[in-house]
Amino acid sequence: TENKKKQLNELQFKLEEKEKSLIAGIEQLAIDSSQLGYEKSIADAALSKVKSECVLKKRALSSVKKRYEESENSLKEMKMEINKVREGVKKKVQEAKAKLKSLCVSYEEKEKELMLLTEKERTINSQLDVAKEMKSGV
Repeated sequence: TENKKKQLNELQFKLEEKEKSLIAGIEQLAIDSSQLGYEKSIADAALSKVKSECVLKKRALSSVKKRYEESENSLKEMKMEINKVREGVKKKVQEAKAKLKSLCVSYEEKEKELMLLTEKERTINSQLDVAKEMKSGV
């Protein structure tokens, strides 16, 4: 029985050691769980910050995209306006060329008329000179 008492004491000691070990393990799990909760809250805060930054960047990108589209539309309108002005200038140039051509033709015709009149004037002057000579010689 002394042997059994000794075995019983050893078993009780081992049981107490196991109980202490289990209690220490549970306490460590509680600490680890608490640490994980703390780390999770830090990770959640970081995730929240990243999400906020993403929202801000998305808004900024949307704003930039809108301004780009507005600029592109404005550029298209300017190009259309420039093309209208070009067409107007082309038309005015064609009209000016036609008018110039008409003036040149008119000038050439007037120049021919002037030559004919000058020639007629010479003929008349020549005839006048002949008539004066005949009159003075009579």
